Amino acid sequence: MDTPPPTAPTTAAATAISKRDAQQCHRGEKTVETKPAKPAQPALSSPPPEPRTKPSSSLSWWPIPWPRALALGMALRIVLLAYGMWQDANLAVKYTDIDYHVFLDAARAILRGDSPYARATYRYTPLVAYLMVPGLAVGLPVLGKLVFVASDLVVAVLLRKWARIALSPVDAATVEQWTVLAWLWNPFVANMATRGSAEAVVCVLCVAVLYLVARDRFGWAAAIFGVAVHVKVYPIMAAVPLAIRVAQPAHRGGPWRPWRAIRCALIATGAFAALTAAMVAVTGVDMLHHTYGYHVTRADHRHNFSVYFYAIYLRIATGSGGAATVALVPFAAQVVTVTALGVRFARTNLPLAVFLQTVAFVAFNKVMTSQYFMWWLCYVPMVVPALQTRSARRVPWWVLPMLAALWVAAQGAWLSNAYQLEFIGIPTFRPLFVSSVVLFAVHVALIVELVARAASNEAVQQKVE
Repeated sequence: MDTPPPTAPTTAAATAISKRDAQQCHRGEKTVETKPAKPAQPALSSPPPEPRTKPSSSLSWWPIPWPRALALGMALRIVLLAYGMWQDANLAVKYTDIDYHVFLDAARAILRGDSPYARATYRYTPLVAYLMVPGLAVGLPVLGKLVFVASDLVVAVLLRKWARIALSPVDAATVEQWTVLAWLWNPFVANMATRGSAEAVVCVLCVAVLYLVARDRFGWAAAIFGVAVHVKVYPIMAAVPLAIRVAQPAHRGGPWRPWRAIRCALIATGAFAALTAAMVAVTGVDMLHHTYGYHVTRADHRHNFSVYFYAIYLRIATGSGGAATVALVPFAAQVVTVTALGVRFARTNLPLAVFLQTVAFVAFNKVMTSQYFMWWLCYVPMVVPALQTRSARRVPWWVLPMLAALWVAAQGAWLSNAYQLEFIGIPTFRPLFVSSVVLFAVHVALIVELVARAASNEAVQQKVE
């Protein structure tokens, strides 16, 4: 037998496969094709890229979405409104603030055709009294409180909108959380609005100014700023940092743009003047004294948080005179401190500059009540990212929380003494004064710590850039 050629086994195998395929086709079976295996891919030298995550409006530990948090804040205020109506009807100590009754009396004067200043202690813009008129016209005085509650909620919405356009996603999430904790769910803030305090109206205007500046809508921001100064005088202190922010160069090393600040100043002055002139035309020239002049020379002898109240009280009670002079002393400290803080932080962090200005203004003011704390509380969520510890400062983390706790404790001690004086008749003026001094010292310590922390973090950020 001859030896087959080397390719014979391959040829025989191919012939066998062909016969098998022909038989399968004859029986109607599908021929299965055999595909060659793919060669193994070489291992990648670099690790695979991290999956991209969509920026969320809250951090991982924050379980409540924004709409639900807003709804809960609204529910809290509705509950407090209902409770306040019950307390006013059943308890000796009323829930509604005395200022709200002053607002209502001024609105009743308007409905009678008189000036709102026919109410002896009405020291506000006529706009606040006009906000009360619709509720009285339909026989529902509580509607005025709803205006304040609505303003309260709008502040929270504006804070969140500002953060989403001005900050990184992580910092915006931090601002959102603090908006919920420090404003929406803060029982103090909800209590102020539902008791009938009008501070939420000026707060919403001040926050709206910063929101519009963040959007580079400087003209609208200036107009709203003029309205805010008409409603309350104190926002005027923010004019300096606002002017610096508007006029600063578009990029580092670029030219300053003072014409933008001048234009905004003209718009703000025009808005303030037009609104004030309209109120004078409606209520008379007395409006200028009651709304603005009175607060410049005011010497309030009634007990309040201010460290100056006791000196003013003694001069009025003893008839020694000089109460007006004592009332003017804090003004110099306010001007110097507030201006320095505004200039220092205006270029790098406008909300922080305005926040520190407001804290210092309230601390050094000749009159200080709980309502005044609302003036800077509305800025707290905005400045939390700038105050988070990012530097190598050798200060324990618990210093700032400890100062905040002392701030609350000092108020508690003051309120305890004030209750004994107001409702029991125990003369606690000296303990009240000591409590005011402690509260003032805590305010100053807070300002020093906040400035040091913000400046240190700012230096770290500049090194990174």
